[in-house]
Amino acid sequence: MPRHPPARRAAGRHPVVACTGARTAARLDVPARIRARGRETVAQARRTARDVRGVAEKAPAVDGALRDRPSLVAAIVAAVALLVGYRLARTSASRG
Repeated sequence: MPRHPPARRAAGRHPVVACTGARTAARLDVPARIRARGRETVAQARRTARDVRGVAEKAPAVDGALRDRPSLVAAIVAAVALLVGYRLARTSASRG
């Protein structure tokens, strides 16, 4: 039988059961988790866009070259997407 650290009883329940119930309730609140992940993703995208704008403002020659060569931009975006996809696949594979 596993031993658990001593804890106070919550509302007459065994402390392990109360803790497990709270964890289960938090895991089942999927809509809240999805909203939180969405907010994190939007915030990261905004930070990235702000950084890209800053670089583009500092380097007008690069900005002009990117506007003149959309195929170059598409190739760079595809390469980054492949690298990110590869990294995500490795991460998920290592987690099992």
